[in-house]
Amino acid sequence: MEHLHYSKPVKMSEAINDMKAFSQMTDHVFNLIRNSTDPKLEKSRDILTNVLKRKLYKCVGQTQAKEKQMKKEYNIIF
Repeated sequence: MEHLHYSKPVKMSEAINDMKAFSQMTDHVFNLIRNSTDPKLEKSRDILTNVLKRKLYKCVGQTQAKEKQMKKEYNIIF
């Protein structure tokens, strides 16, 4: 469950930097984690189970990305 595959392996944590890989992250990933028996994914399964049971985290704060940072890091035009 470490990599997404389409033409080359991409770690899920790095998929945000590869739009093709990111676009393939659907609910299928959610179900793969939930149905996995891999001990390394136990914490992930617990988090997803809590989400499904609506045992959600409280919001402890929020932030707004600076426009300059968004332009630099993600090449977003405002």
